Amino acid sequence: MDERDVSELLRDLPRLRAGAGFPAAVRNRLRRVSPLRRGIRIAAPAVAAAAAFAFVLRLDARRKDRELRQETRALAREIEEMKRTLPSPLVEVGGENGARYVVDLRRLPGRRDGVL
Repeated sequence: MDERDVSELLRDLPRLRAGAGFPAAVRNRLRRVSPLRRGIRIAAPAVAAAAAFAFVLRLDARRKDRELRQETRALAREIEEMKRTLPSPLVEVGGENGARYVVDLRRLPGRRDGVL
């Protein structure tokens, strides 16, 4: 069967015209949404928002972790510098609330990769 045979067969089919309400019926059917699609329409934005929120939380946690590690390294460097330069290993630390502490730098652990 070649193209000419198919054309002849198609010409032999009776010609029908769509009814007056056919376009409206097609549009109405397309507008109707199945419950599954309705659920997807409702859930998709919520899932996207949850994913974005989780991403932002993770970025914030990483940033805080990085800042905490930097602060810890800075404190470790400062304590090491104090151990080398102070005449006495005892350091008096005063708080704003009036509490005063004496810290023996010899009892502080040594540095391990910049972290106490």
